[in-house]
Amino acid sequence: MSIDRPDSFGLLVQGNSALMLQHTTLCNPYSNFIVGEQGDVWGLDLTNASTTEGVSYVGDLYPCGGTNSSNGACNDSTNIPTGNYTDGVCTLTGTTPVPNDQYAGGPYPIYQGLIVNSTTAFIASSNAAGGNEENPSCPTVNGQLVVVNDANLSALAITTSVTVPQMSHATGVAVQGNTAVVVGDNTGIYDINSGFVGNMVVASFDITNSQNPVLLEAIVTTLNDVPGPSIVPVGNNLFMIGNTSRGGTPGMVEVNASNPNALTYTIYNGSINVSPAAYSAPYMYVLSAKPAASNNELSFYQF
Repeated sequence: MSIDRPDSFGLLVQGNSALMLQHTTLCNPYSNFIVGEQGDVWGLDLTNASTTEGVSYVGDLYPCGGTNSSNGACNDSTNIPTGNYTDGVCTLTGTTPVPNDQYAGGPYPIYQGLIVNSTTAFIASSNAAGGNEENPSCPTVNGQLVVVNDANLSALAITTSVTVPQMSHATGVAVQGNTAVVVGDNTGIYDINSGFVGNMVVASFDITNSQNPVLLEAIVTTLNDVPGPSIVPVGNNLFMIGNTSRGGTPGMVEVNASNPNALTYTIYNGSINVSPAAYSAPYMYVLSAKPAASNNELSFYQF
């Protein structure tokens, strides 16, 4: 079955249902500057997948609510913060409604996510909207851990969004026990070709109450993260982060969250960028692309 959501990725399966993530980037074709990012989380019914191979769309986090007959825009909208610089200081001026998009969702980017339990999903995101993609900016761009109540796929809703002030964009999240580790970039995106132009940030959360994560610590590293860092848990309170580099040398980072209030990390240099995709003891599976190659490769590491 074809579902008209062209920029979807990241199938998150739980029983007979699933969530899919969506991220669309809009840019000026002449200047390459980003004029907007859009994203969504939408529900998929898998009940008949094994028998008729049929799947169906159920609902999304940023619904359209039908279209306005006069301009074709969605009736449902999302309020985004607005601000102005006054004497070099950013002053928030309120919010403005931005119509959701029928096919691309809301006005914020959506990155890596995971299902925590039967009622909760975590999504790495940002409050970056429109062309406001790089700090310093007004309003300030911050990475966010978005908590989604997915108990009813036809009525997905944001329970809370926890801001990580040290981040501009949160791009990955992973969980072990009562700890979540979120990774992201501290500056943002210059244009469609630049990728992330800042340094990688690692943050820890207490998720004893999964509907209300508490930020514990955030570390700004000296590592670059142009593709956007990704993360997987590998057991024993350890997490592996990919898509990082130091001084032009690509590599992976191991984060030790044994004490989530005092994270430590170890850098492992490599020859190519790798993106950790999954862990099944004792192996971690990663995607990588050789220079000048057109195909991704799947590799695995043993722990």
